[in-house]
Amino acid sequence: PDARDQPLALRARRDPTFTIMAVGRLAAEKRQDLLIEAVRRSRHNERIRLIIAGMGPREQTLRELAAKLPNGAAVGFLPRDVLLSQLASADLFVHCSEVELEGIAVLEAMSLAVPALVADGPESAAAQFAMDARFRFPAGDVAALTAKLDALLDRPAQLAGAGRAARQFVRSLDFSQSVDKVVDVYQRLLGGSVDRGDRSDGGEAESRQPALDVEGAREQTSR
Repeated sequence: PDARDQPLALRARRDPTFTIMAVGRLAAEKRQDLLIEAVRRSRHNERIRLIIAGMGPREQTLRELAAKLPNGAAVGFLPRDVLLSQLASADLFVHCSEVELEGIAVLEAMSLAVPALVADGPESAAAQFAMDARFRFPAGDVAALTAKLDALLDRPAQLAGAGRAARQFVRSLDFSQSVDKVVDVYQRLLGGSVDRGDRSDGGEAESRQPALDVEGAREQTSR
């Protein structure tokens, strides 16, 4: 049976910690510092296990910030198999990036029944995948992020249910509509037109490969 189908309240009796995970290039615009600060402020901070997977110029700075947390944090590159394993066992995925053209890592987390709390900003395509207002916060607002974290972690059974709903949401997505939304973000950012191309052939099959086949390697290293 899928471990994600077990109520979080039951799993919590075996493991009293909450695992929160973020995946992305360790760079200023990804705002992993915001997540670290929100965890520090959280009333659940002593129970939070934080994993920030990725590589980039901010790695050492983020390590230093995370060292101030009650449980520290794992910060750095993870091999893809480890990344997938850690992500599948997480209780919550948090995406703080202020600039995001795709949001594939968010979809991958949700496909594994991990609910995603996503920054809502004008230059992020990821915000469209937030399940509802509980899983969306204004980009750059640490107080709002902290409040959302605490509200979600206060209700672990609801969080587990949201994970199952997230998985169903991803399964129901129309890929062609998702691509159109991503293209619209490109157009807004670039101020011009982007050729959507012909998606009626084998490209569709390629697009349905597990997202972290792309994102596990690319999100950690190229952003």
